[in-house]
Amino acid sequence: MLAVLAGGCTGELFVGDAGATGGDAGAPPPTVDAGVRPLDAAPGTDAGPPAPVTDAGPPTGSDAGPPTGACVGVTCGAGERCEPRSGACVCADGFMDVGGRCAPVAPGDPSTRTADEVCTAWRDGHVIDAPMAYTPDGMCGLGTVTPGVHEDVVRRASLFRWLAGLGPVTENVADRTAMQECAVMMSAAGALDHMPEPDWPCYTADGARAARFSNLSLRFGGHPAEAIDQLMRDCSRPPCSTGIGHRKWQLYYGLGSIGIGAAQVEGASFLGTCIGIANGGGTSFRPWVAYPNPGPAPLETTDRLWSFHPGESGFSVSGGEASVVRVSDGASMPVTSTATGSFGLPPGAVVWSLDGWTAEAGETYRVTIAGLRDGDVTYDVEVVDCR
Repeated sequence: MLAVLAGGCTGELFVGDAGATGGDAGAPPPTVDAGVRPLDAAPGTDAGPPAPVTDAGPPTGSDAGPPTGACVGVTCGAGERCEPRSGACVCADGFMDVGGRCAPVAPGDPSTRTADEVCTAWRDGHVIDAPMAYTPDGMCGLGTVTPGVHEDVVRRASLFRWLAGLGPVTENVADRTAMQECAVMMSAAGALDHMPEPDWPCYTADGARAARFSNLSLRFGGHPAEAIDQLMRDCSRPPCSTGIGHRKWQLYYGLGSIGIGAAQVEGASFLGTCIGIANGGGTSFRPWVAYPNPGPAPLETTDRLWSFHPGESGFSVSGGEASVVRVSDGASMPVTSTATGSFGLPPGAVVWSLDGWTAEAGETYRVTIAGLRDGDVTYDVEVVDCR
């Protein structure tokens, strides 16, 4: 394993494993607009995964009969129901936990979706229509990328945001040259750095600025859309860092468009990918998002690290700690939880690893984030196999 120091972060490049991928620790938070991210980008060609089906309104939270079992004598509040196994009051279908209060979910909330809706979106969005082919232009030229590759990347990034209940992204086409220069630099150097110096191979000032505001990765070939999966996992091999800088940017509420650069220059071993994440323009009224998402969640999203992300103007996660219960038998599942800090944007997150177990398709896991300043949050992750 070759560790590469990158702008105060550690990027990991795994050599000798043709299937391994590498990434850096996420772009540092932008403090000024360096002019690399124009906001008037043309809209993308892909509208993202299909819009979720909505209904006429959330249910009232009441049931059709008297309480039984552990729920005898238990009275739950508005929007709540009693959990028969434990006798605890939890949010009813159509309601979400917001700081200890069960509030009606907005249309399109991940918890309102069916497994079929999620799996259809996963199969439609997690595809590659344009196989990656790169024609180098000497050692440091921009080269040529197969038409359609950028659309594949946008579709993949939008899919993961849809799963979380966020809006899609488009490509900021105006950034394409600078992002391509960034990718050429990373591929030529065989290393990752948010602050490349002028002595880097194929250095350009615009490419260096793009690197500063990008998620970066190196891969043994493959497709740049596959880098989106690695950025979401934010972990190449256990043990995993809990920083999840890449994932926080990919699920950042304010992300409206992304820059895309991909290159494997002449004589290089690695495909360099730069995903610009400082474009802005996105909005969301969700108080929080999670990965894997509440409601039906594809099995592929449940490996490695899980995380809980507050909204841009939401509650602080300082002191937050995650616990997980398997709903089928009430078993408490061991996890190691930590709250990550925030240095500007995006906000911090609560991150946890699964200690000695893996999520199984067909099981539902109840996650509770306790110790939050604004109250505990509980939600269910229903693991579905979309293959």
